[in-house]
Amino acid sequence: MKAVQCTYTHHLDKVLEEAAATFHPHVKFVRVECPKYPGFCLTRQKNEYPFIEVFYNPEQAASPGKAVDPNVTKYSVKVLPFNYDQSVYGFREYFKKHGFKYFETN
Repeated sequence: MKAVQCTYTHHLDKVLEEAAATFHPHVKFVRVECPKYPGFCLTRQKNEYPFIEVFYNPEQAASPGKAVDPNVTKYSVKVLPFNYDQSVYGFREYFKKHGFKYFETN
């Protein structure tokens, strides 16, 4: 199955690549292709594609040097909608507003 591509998703891919490089390794950006993983997208109850959500684990964020335990398969996270400018600047402002602890590499 071919990935869904349009001008909007192509632009968003570029934004996410730049943001991933800027905030690596403290913030991870993941693209989920809804046609490949419809169950995930259906549980999000989103009608539009693409969409952005932020999964935030304050406990893990509070310990930046802490290694992730490979035996843990479930995390307690907040799911926050992202409705800011889709740019590195927008992500930076969003992180500030919600009190995310992050460090920029660029």
